[in-house]
Amino acid sequence: MIPFKEKSIRALPFALIFGLAVFLRFYKIDQFQFDSDELSAIFRAQNALNWHQHILNGILVDGHPAGVQTFIWFWIKQFSSNPLPLKIIAALFGLANVILTFTITKKVFGLKPAYFTMLCMSVLWWEVDLSLWVRPYIFGQFFTLAALWQLDISNKEAFIHRRNWILISIFTAGAFYTHHFATLTTFIIIAYVFLFQPAKRKDLLKAFWLFCFLAIPQISIIASQLKLGGLDWLGKPDSSFFLNHIIYIFNNSKSFALLLLYIVLTGIFFAHKFKNIQWKFTFILFILWLIPMLIGYFYSINFKPVLQHNVLFFSFPLLILSIGNLLNGFKRNIYIAFMCIFTAVGIFQIFIVKHRYSVEINDVYASQISTLNKHYNSQSAFIIDGPNDVFQYHQSKINKSFNLFVNPNIWMMSKSDWNWRDVYLSLKKCRVKMICGSCRMPEPILYCAHYSIITFHNLRTIPITLEGK
Repeated sequence: MIPFKEKSIRALPFALIFGLAVFLRFYKIDQFQFDSDELSAIFRAQNALNWHQHILNGILVDGHPAGVQTFIWFWIKQFSSNPLPLKIIAALFGLANVILTFTITKKVFGLKPAYFTMLCMSVLWWEVDLSLWVRPYIFGQFFTLAALWQLDISNKEAFIHRRNWILISIFTAGAFYTHHFATLTTFIIIAYVFLFQPAKRKDLLKAFWLFCFLAIPQISIIASQLKLGGLDWLGKPDSSFFLNHIIYIFNNSKSFALLLLYIVLTGIFFAHKFKNIQWKFTFILFILWLIPMLIGYFYSINFKPVLQHNVLFFSFPLLILSIGNLLNGFKRNIYIAFMCIFTAVGIFQIFIVKHRYSVEINDVYASQISTLNKHYNSQSAFIIDGPNDVFQYHQSKINKSFNLFVNPNIWMMSKSDWNWRDVYLSLKKCRVKMICGSCRMPEPILYCAHYSIITFHNLRTIPITLEGK
């Protein structure tokens, strides 16, 4: 039995890290608005008057399974489209993922790696960012982690309780209803357990049949979506994707990625002094993390593109678990110093480098609307490239007595009946001209980069700094 004082000492790091995770997810949460991807789901839910319209116009037109979109549709119909409650729900799932990662790591590798993986899930920008995004990613990661928790990969013995395989079925079904790559990652983990831990096969077969029953309502939707094959707007990846992804998932920072590389090399260096490092599971978890990325890469190369950073969000904790085991090789003082440095760098990057709680509170389109209002006058003409309903949503959140979108000098790219000669002549007459978004306009109207605004004064380009992603 662990003495009370020792229990308190062990509980203190958990409480501090979890408190930090709560703070980073709930700080200024009431100021966050929906971004353009979230608004797409919100608008589809609002426009669906009944269940049939919800399936036809809310789900089948999207590339994701029905789970999160159905939840949004139900929530809006029963309550409201206020961002705050939905953001809070997403944040709570993010916190659950922090606890699940700690629990899994502690069971497989011990306390030191568990505190590290918990810290990663708490302060890494990718995790914090998607914890406030009402899209399938944070929910899908929860179901994948929950299935991994119940599978107990460090124990080769058969499941003790019936609830284990029942919960595996439920969590796998949750992944199936959330995201295709969440399903893929969960299936890969289950396949490993089925192949290499024979004592669990009987219960996993039971879990499979229960999963098939739970998945029935989603199968026809999945079949319809899979006919699309991939994403037409997404480019095929090249070999540089792998290194770029490593940098991206660690705060999109080379310095932060190098800090993690230091962990790996130092952990390996000290490993010979720590005989209990579970090298087997370090390697297994790394391979399980790698497989979804390789499948996505080769599918995108040979068929249609599907690989992008966020679809690998579900397998990301597997890499963190694999790296975390190496901290068992650290001496106590080095371990504590590293954890403090990692925490400080993570917080610094979120607040100072990423401007998480200032710039990114609004979607890039909201930033453009703010800039547009700031520079608006009767002599201005604006070309706006982006979803009309998204821009109007953000305009409605700004306390202005006028509506920009009834102005004859506001040109929306989403309209297909433009007379480009009239647009150009209108621009020539104006003192200030602005272009918003990724313009696809013929000459002499110039191109500008995606998510930028460029002003024209006598047809000379002058960049405006945006508060946006």
